Amino acid sequence: MTPPARSATSPLRRAQTAVALVLYTIVSAAFFGIPLWGGFSRLRLGFEAAGDAQIPMWGLAWYPYALAHRLDPLVYPRHLGTAGCTLVWSTTFPGATLAMWPVTHAAGIVASYNLLCLMTPALSAFTAFALCRYLTGDFRASLACGLVFGFSTYIS
Repeated sequence: MTPPARSATSPLRRAQTAVALVLYTIVSAAFFGIPLWGGFSRLRLGFEAAGDAQIPMWGLAWYPYALAHRLDPLVYPRHLGTAGCTLVWSTTFPGATLAMWPVTHAAGIVASYNLLCLMTPALSAFTAFALCRYLTGDFRASLACGLVFGFSTYIS
C-alpha cells in the first residue's frame, strides 16, 4: 500500500513542518535546558562529575584537533603507553562533532555538548513527525507521534 500523493511543497505544509520543528525545539529546551540557565557554556547536562559526557566531550575537541594537525581522526596515537587506540567503536560521534565545530570554536566544548544534547530529542521527534506525516498526511496526528517518540523515556 502506497501513501496518497500530496504536495510536499505547498506553503501550508511547509509552514506546518516549520511549526513542528520549532515546537519540538521549544519542548526540548523547556524539558532539558532548565538546569543550564545562567551558565550554558559553564554547566553541562548530566550532573555526575565522572559521567557519560566525558567521552563525547573529548571527541568534540579531538576531531577538529586531529584534522587541523593532519592526524588520523579515527586513531588516537597515545593510549596508556601503547601505540594507539582506535576510535571507531567509541561514542565520540565524529559527524556531529564536525558539524558543531563552529560552535565549539566560538563558545567552547561544554556549550557545544549542551546544544547537541538539547537538539537530539527535538530532531528525533521531528524525524518521527516527518515519517508519520509522509505516511498519514495528518498534521495533528503526526505532531503527537513526534512528541511521543522524541520525548519518550527510551529516547531521552
